[in-house]
Amino acid sequence: MRFPFFFDGKAINSIGDKPAPSCLISGREAGDQVFRSQNKNRGAFFRTQGIPAEKVYSLFQVHSRDVFTLGTPDLAISASLPSPEAFAREGDGMVSFSDNAYCAVTVADCLPVFLLDTENGFFAIVHSGWKGTGIVANTLSIMLQAGSRPQAIAAVLGPCIQDCCYKVDEERAKNFEAEFGSSMPQTNDSGSDEFPLGDVIRHDHSGWYIGLQAANARLLAASGVQHIAYCTDCTFTDTRLGSFRREGAEAYTRMIAVICPEQ
Repeated sequence: MRFPFFFDGKAINSIGDKPAPSCLISGREAGDQVFRSQNKNRGAFFRTQGIPAEKVYSLFQVHSRDVFTLGTPDLAISASLPSPEAFAREGDGMVSFSDNAYCAVTVADCLPVFLLDTENGFFAIVHSGWKGTGIVANTLSIMLQAGSRPQAIAAVLGPCIQDCCYKVDEERAKNFEAEFGSSMPQTNDSGSDEFPLGDVIRHDHSGWYIGLQAANARLLAASGVQHIAYCTDCTFTDTRLGSFRREGAEAYTRMIAVICPEQ
């Protein structure tokens, strides 16, 4: 199994003997992985990882909550897929019902979320920034409607800008908390009044900070997902990773996050 490149093995609830998502993420040294034709960096990264480029599906990301599907829940008939070029559209999440596709998003401070239905083999990936937070709930809804059980879903929250560094203005912080904070309904099976990873915002003498992983962990837990692993690396402070805020708008490195069919 592949794990995110900098994944350090921390888990809210151990996945145990359940298979984890087969997933990986590039580092800054692999170069900008922006989704466009003839991106030599993408081609080189796929070759080093043994990924067939002609099977990688991507989206023109727009910081939305829009999720698209590949194939159908009937895996027997999902082998016939559009080409990646024909599939590409504007959105920020994909659910694959096919074992013949690799799904990818790019991130550079935003959070990649990897999901795997360990019973049916469905898998998904989303790009979740502050504007698109909530997309993971839309993705889970598609998977559950297709027959997934939340207890059988394994999730990995990849590296992103952590709440130590994601400083925002007070209005954005409070709006974010209002939608994803303590007022969210508790529907997971843990019986706890607390969600994984604590509060979705942090406030101290220096200002207001957003926790993308905490918000997504709450959304996962609220849908009944129990097997959640997360990466603690911060894209802003870890120079091995691409960061919009650290590198600047003109030179930042978009990393590619890929979830693969089970090998």
